[in-house]
Amino acid sequence: MLIKEQAGNFAKELKIDLFSVYREYLQLLFLKYLYGLERSNQIYFKGGTAIRFLYGSFRFSEDLDFTSVLEENETEALIREAIKNLSREVEVQFKREKTIANSFSGRIFQNVSDFSFPLTVRIDISLREKPIYLESNYIETTFPIIPYPLVMHLTAKEILAEKMSFSYKRKRERYL
Repeated sequence: MLIKEQAGNFAKELKIDLFSVYREYLQLLFLKYLYGLERSNQIYFKGGTAIRFLYGSFRFSEDLDFTSVLEENETEALIREAIKNLSREVEVQFKREKTIANSFSGRIFQNVSDFSFPLTVRIDISLREKPIYLESNYIETTFPIIPYPLVMHLTAKEILAEKMSFSYKRKRERYL
């Protein structure tokens, strides 16, 4: 559990606001509980937060992005089990959100006494792609999280290729 004094120290060290510190801590805790589950090795971490946690990017991110090769119902069951296990450490709620076909999205909500509104972490899981280049690594952190999460993830080149492809598609769609 992250106490207020620790959060303040992390905010100074990372040169970010307190809200972002609590959100990053919640993201790391969720990853710890998700990847502690048996079939989670078929859900692959990717996106901006993966770049930050695995490759040291300076950019803080609000969401957690994944690709799953499991069926949607299996993916949702793992997410809900991870949330249930996470709730034993910090009080959170999860709400599934409507998504486009072949995807799964939702939000984790946590009430933090320092804020008048809940902390949220969006979870987006694509069920479309079939990743090619995969790795597993520990996310080492100075946050009080033990054990470090051992996550399955897309390699840096695959994350970058996906980001570039998405940027190109988004740019093209805006100009059509």
